[in-house]
This record gives sequence, C-alpha cells and structure tokens, in this order.
Amino acid sequence: MDKRMVYRVLSVLFALLFFFMVLLQFNDPDALKWVFFYGLGLIAALLCLLERIRISWVFSLSCFYMLLSIYFWPDKFEGFSVEKGNID
Repeated sequence: MDKRMVYRVLSVLFALLFFFMVLLQFNDPDALKWVFFYGLGLIAALLCLLERIRISWVFSLSCFYMLLSIYFWPDKFEGFSVEKGNID
C-alpha cells in the first residue's frame, strides 16, 4: 500500500470517528461546545481526504486539541463506572 492510500484510509477513519463523536454529544449538557470541537476534527479529516487543507492547519489543529486535552483534564479521576445506571 502506498503512502497516499494510507493517508486516505486514515482520513476516512478519523472522519468516521469524529462524525460518531458528534452524534454522541447531543445528550451532554454542554453539547454545543463538544459538537464544535469534534466538528472541527470532522471537517479537517474531510479536507485531508479531499487534499484541500495545508499541513500547517493540520499541525495547528493538533496543537489546539493537545491544549484542550490539558485544559479539560480532570483534577481527580472518578473512574468509568456509572452508579446504578444513573448518569445524572
């Protein structure tokens, strides 16, 4: 598999990932914020697939997401379980 094909396959995989993440955010109290963040990733992945984005924009978005992950990192890890199935 050549380099360009790997690039296209990764673009499709990331586009699908970000698309499903956008869909999953609508039950969140602050859904618009997360839809915006994941939507940016979706748009970037689609633009990469179409070869319509500069590598500098991809690098900038990567830095943006790294900073967001640091900003939204929780102070205390509370685990992955949900008490008695209640998400409230």
